[in-house]
Amino acid sequence: MNEEELRPVEALWLLNRENKQNWSRETCLRSVLVDLATRGLLEPEDDEESFEPTDKEPESELRQYEKDVLTAVEGEDEAEHIKLI
Repeated sequence: MNEEELRPVEALWLLNRENKQNWSRETCLRSVLVDLATRGLLEPEDDEESFEPTDKEPESELRQYEKDVLTAVEGEDEAEHIKLI
């Protein structure tokens, strides 16, 4: 994997290993949600804290954790959404 393929959450992990950044699960989830939204795979809802999936197909292969987040977002009903923590 080269640095062009490095996802934001993976960069956080590397920085954490070098004691340059402290991260939490919430930080990681935010990073993945925002990255997927930036890539057009998720769309923020009106409250700007929830996301919903779009119909766009990924331009590159998704990592398993990205697939898991998309599956979790898609599995939510109208009353519940994945929210930024």
